[in-house]
Amino acid sequence: REECGALYLHVITYNLGAIRLYERMGFARVKEIKDYYTINSVNYDCFLYARYFHGNRGHKTTFGVLYDLASSIVRKLSYALIPAE
Repeated sequence: REECGALYLHVITYNLGAIRLYERMGFARVKEIKDYYTINSVNYDCFLYARYFHGNRGHKTTFGVLYDLASSIVRKLSYALIPAE
């Protein structure tokens, strides 16, 4: 039986509401992609997020997993200081 090992999504970098939601749902930020979106002839960056399943850690090393955990804690603390729109 084959199972899905990962689910990926892209989100524009200024969409803080979506970013908060994805991180609460267990998605991890993989990388930033420059000029991914073009809206009204203006380029915007995006974040690539992933959520891993069934023991799959994807591209992550143990250090990467720990780094992401620490980064997530810092982001959540910084989000607490930014008022919701």
